[in-house]
Amino acid sequence: MMQPVAFAPRLWFLNNSGTRLVQLQSDRFAYNWRKESGDEAYPKYPGVRDAFAAELRAFYQFCKEKGVAPPEFNQCEVIYVDHIFPKGEWAGIGNIHEVFSVWAGLAPPVKGAKQEDLAFQARFRIDDGKGKPRGRLTVSSNPATLKANNQPIQVLQMIARGSPIGSKDPVDTVLAFMDLAHERIVGLFEAMTTPAMHKEWGRENG
Repeated sequence: MMQPVAFAPRLWFLNNSGTRLVQLQSDRFAYNWRKESGDEAYPKYPGVRDAFAAELRAFYQFCKEKGVAPPEFNQCEVIYVDHIFPKGEWAGIGNIHEVFSVWAGLAPPVKGAKQEDLAFQARFRIDDGKGKPRGRLTVSSNPATLKANNQPIQVLQMIARGSPIGSKDPVDTVLAFMDLAHERIVGLFEAMTTPAMHKEWGRENG
């Protein structure tokens, strides 16, 4: 027997270039940066954080003016998605150990068996630095191919989820978790990737 599925409205608000996106639905308020032309500079966290905070505070003000109860947040999420291209030190998908230090030395050459690609997933507990759990960070990496030119790439995705931190201004509690998540994501990214790639990406000093 088929049952009708309730339609969940989802609204998208885009800037003129289409690189900034606010997504609003009944259970989510999301702010995204995305590439459109491919030439856009990768934004730094402080700028994205400030833009997200401004949009969320504007939404709170809108709810207040319209007499609508403002949202109550029970989970926050920070997502990083990186497309890693073969370049410089990294020769290609089969040499993924040149990118990820967690794979280096784990796959020695075997006669008649040449590594073609690598996919992995790992989960880490996020704590506040004092041992108190605050959420989880999931890291996954998968081989992929760009539709535009069939170029092989590695897609690294880092997703941190956890509860807001604090009990005062609701936007500040969300930002507090985001700051903690960002710190853990950056630390883990640097730990999981090789010094050679840090140099290639211009991250010698973090």
